[in-house]
Amino acid sequence: MATAKKVSGKVISLTGQSVATVAGFALVRVQPKRRAAPVSPKDSATVLVAKVGRALKKPGVARRVVFRDNQTGVFSYSTYANDPTKVVREAADGTKRIGNLVNGKFVAAKTVA
Repeated sequence: MATAKKVSGKVISLTGQSVATVAGFALVRVQPKRRAAPVSPKDSATVLVAKVGRALKKPGVARRVVFRDNQTGVFSYSTYANDPTKVVREAADGTKRIGNLVNGKFVAAKTVA
């Protein structure tokens, strides 16, 4: 560990190995940055893309996957079979509302289609 004085008179503590000091300048060797941990084979893009491909072959998502632990504020959205321009929002308790998505937000219809 080396210490150096600034012009303002404050002493700065440098972390590293002092290599050389010349005319008020100090050359300090520091540890190189650590590299990120290697990605395990099961988390590689090739494996994940294959898993997504298998999942997308089957239509729909299991209800237990969407509604874990009866969380409030979690909804499932699907198109309304009688009118594809409308959206059905299903809550964790099983209640369904018909409406539209406006600017990315669900707006319930005033009348049931």
